[in-house]
Amino acid sequence: MIWSVRQTRRFSRQYKRLHGNTVADVDAAVAEIAGNPELGEQKKGDSPRMRWRSGSGASARP
Repeated sequence: MIWSVRQTRRFSRQYKRLHGNTVADVDAAVAEIAGNPELGEQKKGDSPRMRWRSGSGASARP
């Protein structure tokens, strides 16, 4: 299956306001999830196809 990373307008506006160190963390998390979309916990409710990841780096739950 082919995966793509899409950015919403709301996220784009907030992303522009982030500090440099936060931008680096977000970019790293997006790259990690794009490389392995099965990381994180599957959401429940309205967005069951989406996953979220808590923490950063090595402390993230698979």
